[in-house]
Amino acid sequence: MIMGLNHSQFLLMQQGDKSVEIRLNDRKRSFLKEGSLITFIDLKTNKKIEVIVKKIYKFKTFCELYKSFTSTEVG
Repeated sequence: MIMGLNHSQFLLMQQGDKSVEIRLNDRKRSFLKEGSLITFIDLKTNKKIEVIVKKIYKFKTFCELYKSFTSTEVG
């Protein structure tokens, strides 16, 4: 699956600081499973990085999500 990232978020992920990507569980993302490959594309430079999904978390609210991860992990 291919997903675009803003330049600053791409750099954080590339450096290993950002380890959690937040997306709504829309139709496209509902096909993701643990072990899925995602290619992130920097929307500014078109550079690419590939990552493997380690875990999928589902939250009812953003408040729940932000209580579970640090600000660094989510960028």
